[in-house]
Amino acid sequence: MIRILAFGNSLTEGFGLKREHSFASRVEERLRKLGFDCEVINGGVSGDTTYGGLKRIDWYLKDSPHLVLLELGINDGFLEYPIDEIKESLEKIMEKIKKIGAKIILIGIKIHEDFLDIPKEYSKKFEDIFYELAKEHNIPLCHDFLGGIIGNHKFTLIDNIHPNEEGVLKMVDKVIDKIIVILKEIQAGV
Repeated sequence: MIRILAFGNSLTEGFGLKREHSFASRVEERLRKLGFDCEVINGGVSGDTTYGGLKRIDWYLKDSPHLVLLELGINDGFLEYPIDEIKESLEKIMEKIKKIGAKIILIGIKIHEDFLDIPKEYSKKFEDIFYELAKEHNIPLCHDFLGGIIGNHKFTLIDNIHPNEEGVLKMVDKVIDKIIVILKEIQAGV
């Protein structure tokens, strides 16, 4: 069985949703329908930051996942944490994941300027973190995970940020092809 760790914040955890409607549960459900024997561990904690993720990643890596879906950073961005600190924490998390031999898909978040009052210059630097890390570590990037979801009443809870059941399915659609590629590599022993 292939073990996948979905490691992130409220977007991964499934804030405001039943457990079976969380991102982790929906990824597992989709992959099983496609014939993959897998388990997706929900490592999402609402409100978590990249630094918080760094402090708890070791506990989740004890399960020796084959693949980690790394979805952290949006809370740091909302709070306008220093760009260098966000990147450093993500890089340290990635190093720990690589050390156990797991593959990584980095899930990038864009701060949509029309939705939040965060300076454009900061938003651009924040978005660049994910591109830079994906390139530097030669790993797949699922960019703009919340694009078309955040700020859209059709796909969010009443807060207009957290995905509802339909929004979660859109998030799964954005990353599923990248997951499938890596699962096939794992099955082939690559």
